[in-house]
Amino acid sequence: MMMNKMVGKLVKMVVCLALLASLGPFPLIHAEENEQPQLIGRPLPHGDWEKSSIAYPQSNIEQLRDGDVRSGYNVWAGGDPVTADIEIHFSEPYQMNAIQLVTGSDTVKRNNVYKIWGLKNGEWVPLAERSYNIEQGFSFIQEPIPISPDWYDGLKFDIRGDWKIDIREINYDSSLPAPTALQSEASNGQVHLKWNPVENADNYVIRYRPALDGEYREVIVPATAYSGYILTGLENTQVQNFIVAAIHDGIQSNFSNRISAIPLGGYYYPEYTSAKAINSSLYTNDTVKYLIDGNFKYPWYGYRWKSDNPEKIAEFSISSQYPIYMNALEFVIESGNQGKVSYTITGYRNNEKKFSIKDSQIQTRQSADLSALKAIDIPDGSYDRMDFTFQSTDDYLAFYEVLYRSEHQKITSQIRAASDESPDNIRLGWEPVDGAEGYNITWGYDQMQTVRVPAKAYQGYIIKDIINAGEPTDFSIQAIIDGKEQNYSERVQATPKAYPVGEHVPQGTKVTANNEYNSGGTNGLAKSAADHDIKTYWRIPFPYSNSGMINFAFPKPVDIHAVQLVNSHTNLYTDIPVTGTGEFRTSVKGSLIDKQKIQIYGLQNDKWILLKDGNIYVPGAAAFGKNKPIPVRPGKYEGIMIYMESQNRELHLHELMLFYNTIDPASAVTEDVYGIAGDSTVIEDTYIQ
Repeated sequence: MMMNKMVGKLVKMVVCLALLASLGPFPLIHAEENEQPQLIGRPLPHGDWEKSSIAYPQSNIEQLRDGDVRSGYNVWAGGDPVTADIEIHFSEPYQMNAIQLVTGSDTVKRNNVYKIWGLKNGEWVPLAERSYNIEQGFSFIQEPIPISPDWYDGLKFDIRGDWKIDIREINYDSSLPAPTALQSEASNGQVHLKWNPVENADNYVIRYRPALDGEYREVIVPATAYSGYILTGLENTQVQNFIVAAIHDGIQSNFSNRISAIPLGGYYYPEYTSAKAINSSLYTNDTVKYLIDGNFKYPWYGYRWKSDNPEKIAEFSISSQYPIYMNALEFVIESGNQGKVSYTITGYRNNEKKFSIKDSQIQTRQSADLSALKAIDIPDGSYDRMDFTFQSTDDYLAFYEVLYRSEHQKITSQIRAASDESPDNIRLGWEPVDGAEGYNITWGYDQMQTVRVPAKAYQGYIIKDIINAGEPTDFSIQAIIDGKEQNYSERVQATPKAYPVGEHVPQGTKVTANNEYNSGGTNGLAKSAADHDIKTYWRIPFPYSNSGMINFAFPKPVDIHAVQLVNSHTNLYTDIPVTGTGEFRTSVKGSLIDKQKIQIYGLQNDKWILLKDGNIYVPGAAAFGKNKPIPVRPGKYEGIMIYMESQNRELHLHELMLFYNTIDPASAVTEDVYGIAGDSTVIEDTYIQ
């Protein structure tokens, strides 16, 4: 009995070895879950006409050419034999020598049979048949399947399986080269193309046409065009398809992968805008940011299934920190079926409704590619909030991007912002705007400040007396043309030069406080403000108390001329108004700099002397910093006492630092470094000549 089992195993082993030998020199390659296996050849070409016998969302033909073995075409039948048919008609003939499959089996071992057909002269010709016993695993790159070398107008796959069919990728191999990595960047009425070159190419041919319909137009471009070629005169909001082939000695190569682009006349919303889903469903909460992320990679689903939203209504709002001048809106969408969309758009400025428009005649179409709605005109004006309601007859409606059109210019060049020699200054520069008679510079945190500067300020302008507590400051610039404010640039951030850093208090310093709260470990306790560890802190337990007094008793008098606080705040209880909405948002913890009341006393000869009475700027907890040194009357002090008060935030004191008189004078604090903190000011003549 034992011998029979051993013989049986040996026979199975011999059969398996024979099967492997019959596969030729290309072995099965198992791809681990975190690996991206290299495929031979090129991805499955796009078709002008594609169909599948399975309509499930997970059975997407596009996933067979995306280069990702983690996605694929899946069909199952719950234990019964399963079949699938895939048919693709290419837009152009492709020369092919072999077909390569990546198959998967994420649950159990299974058997699949593939029959492959090629389209020639309007007839389907059998090319190959393969049967695979697929072991359980993530994905397997199968050996290339040789086919009769020829030009084919399409491919068809008839697939039979037991229980489940799982295809991850389909590639083809060819004796002809082809341009690869075709990329596009669309703008107003034009598309910029670039691709990887083909060796010895004399020229390239670019073919393009409106997606899904129309005849290809063709342009011959020189061999150097691969690094960048701009096609102009394209219709805005019309999706265009592009393919490229190389020409050498009069022989044309295979075409590249097909890509799509949508010329649009609008601008992407700037970084200082935010989007909010008004209706709530499974698909709206975390992805609404994709409406204004500056690309078409990910969608926001206003609704996905009728069960989620029987009325098929998508509602969202876009708000901006600064008002934006605009006269039209553009929407890049994907819809389930051809249908109509009705909409209501309402614009606001400073929470005041400026307009509301409605329409119900926008036509959509089923999107094998993305599509764009025709631009929707709105009253020319300046708005800081837009509310949108869309209702569609389609099965679903996905928004990939919202753009705005405007006749007001925007600074599109990179703004240069860097710290100046002074710790309170930032130096700015930018490329000039034609016709600008001046600029507005706006900067700050939640409380923004603006100054108007002359036209030549673009050469270099210094913003003085910026609040410096170790956090970056936001800057935006707006041109003034013919007395009219243009749209703001994107924000740029810069952090002022760091202040001089003092020395820790002496070892053995005793610390007491009238108010403390242990928030874990030593955090919250008074002694944490003198433990030489910047991560720990003394905590005033807001909201139970909004003030506290802390006392540092030195083991012997210290000879100093300045003190420095390493402090922070949390922003758990502060709501910040959202510009123009009448609504509030909870401030992100540690994101702000706040001005707080403070008094500092020094102990000399058993008497407390007032050293500082005023305000200091406190950074957020995420970026606690060493603040501006505070001058004190030079001399010896037996102790330091600090009173801190806040109206709406919890205050932390991480460390008290000292500037000793016995240290090298080069590191000493001087008057022009630690002057008393005051309100930020801008001097008109600070631009650089």
